[in-house]
Amino acid sequence: MKFPFSLNPLAYLIMGVLPTGVALATSATSTTFQNPIWPWDSFQGTTGVQPSSPGAQLSDDLLTAKSNGVIVKYQIAPSVNADAATTTTNQTTSVSSTLQTGMTFATSSVYAINKATHQAGIGIAGVLSATTQTLAINYLNVSSAALTPTQEVNDVIEFKAGSPLVTTATLSPAAVSLNTTAEQIFTLATSATQPVVCVPGAIAVVNKPTAQTGLGYAHMARVVGVNQVGITFAAVSSGVVTTPITPTASEAWQMAFLPQLNAMNPLYIYGIPAGQASATASTTLEETSGVTGILANDVITGISRATTQVGSGIVGARVTSAGVVGITYLQPGAAVTPTSSEVYMATVQRQAPLNPLMIYSQALATSTIAATTSAEVTSTVTGLLVSSSVIVNKPTCTPGLLVTNARVSAADTLAVEYMNLTTTAIAVPNETYLIGNVQLQGPGLGVTTTAGLFVAQSYFPAAQQSLRLGAALRAALVQLNMIAGT
Repeated sequence: MKFPFSLNPLAYLIMGVLPTGVALATSATSTTFQNPIWPWDSFQGTTGVQPSSPGAQLSDDLLTAKSNGVIVKYQIAPSVNADAATTTTNQTTSVSSTLQTGMTFATSSVYAINKATHQAGIGIAGVLSATTQTLAINYLNVSSAALTPTQEVNDVIEFKAGSPLVTTATLSPAAVSLNTTAEQIFTLATSATQPVVCVPGAIAVVNKPTAQTGLGYAHMARVVGVNQVGITFAAVSSGVVTTPITPTASEAWQMAFLPQLNAMNPLYIYGIPAGQASATASTTLEETSGVTGILANDVITGISRATTQVGSGIVGARVTSAGVVGITYLQPGAAVTPTSSEVYMATVQRQAPLNPLMIYSQALATSTIAATTSAEVTSTVTGLLVSSSVIVNKPTCTPGLLVTNARVSAADTLAVEYMNLTTTAIAVPNETYLIGNVQLQGPGLGVTTTAGLFVAQSYFPAAQQSLRLGAALRAALVQLNMIAGT
């Protein structure tokens, strides 16, 4: 139902009246004026409304949220092994460096991953952290021969638990037919203590807590409606398995539903490599480490290490140039080499921080995907940053196709990988996608392939929603001629 006279909903509330036939609801399932999101030009019903701009809506319940959230981006080269033909293989990678508690893969977090390159026939069909400091990647090989994923620097995006935008849901999916894909839509339970965050316009990421042979899913899911998430499943078999695969019932899936997240804090936390050279006795020595994403005008305000080392201390740190951090060590006695397996935590102040998550909505390039293989399709998305990460939500399920990767392949260029599980070619339809760009750049690989270097940025949903509602109140007052519009 449209508001007459094009008045903002808040204008009616300020005047103390509502249009004829409209009432305020108190139930989250009511079809009258219920407000899990703010649609400025229409009333909210059970099916939700499409935001006027991507990521423009947040749950009003977030006003009562007492916690912020953290996005952490790692760059690692996962351990790889050969994946047998026409099945799935769950491969795990452990972070080998000494990190401070809480700054590594956590089992309660939600994860997305961007593989650095495309490999025909093999793709990512699920990701999770089953044990602390360990990441498990579910690879799906649709080809007729064994394939080994390339060991390369992948982006791993972690949404830490504790944020009001991160939640869990117990799901019991239906059986998945072999050698095709199908979407299943789940209605999430509501709670008086849990904000409604699964709303149209939000980016959806889901993680299944266990792996099952032959079964995959798109961890970049989609929001279908208010409190409704659509997950595309895939099952592959060469004949050993001849019946549909049923995902494990009553599992607690981890999920994140993300609106556009604005930069409200200039502070970043970087995990940076320790120095590698031995310092001269009874003096100081500055050692440098490459950290992708560090800006020349960043200011390092603190640095800490997870352990102590006798005879060696850190007395300062600075940005020596873009992408390079200098760490000054003091050796009061004999020469000491810093422990090479450590990753230090550095707090960095940035003059103009970027939004943790930008959301774009646009049609992507189409293509035809050949049978039983995968292909990567590129599109221009103006604004995507080199060395940043993406989460792509396809708006519908195309039977037989699964989105198995997405990445920023160049500035302003999005590459989406589609896998065809069927024996006939399938055309990717012309559709408008939601694209989340995590604008954390770098940080680089570090000393070892599993060093666990990271960059982290906080976001503040309640503060962000308060600002938006303040702007809405101002717009309502302007419409009522109660304040000036300039």
